[in-house]
Amino acid sequence: VDENRNYIKDGKVFAIEHGGLFRCKRLYNLPDGGVRIVSDNKEEYGEERLTKEQIIAQGFRVIGWIWKIDRIEVW
Repeated sequence: VDENRNYIKDGKVFAIEHGGLFRCKRLYNLPDGGVRIVSDNKEEYGEERLTKEQIIAQGFRVIGWIWKIDRIEVW
């Protein structure tokens, strides 16, 4: 994770904190400071949209850009 790149570039995968959970998701900017949160596993995790107000209220923050994923490991 590159923590110096914590500004959203549409379609890139980022490590995020949202409501006390840490996740890796594709992010897209929305008008008026909102964000669209998209999972590569769309069947299991639906798309989310947050307004600027919801971002503040729900404790959303971008930790950094994920620049390399070798593999997805199953627990």
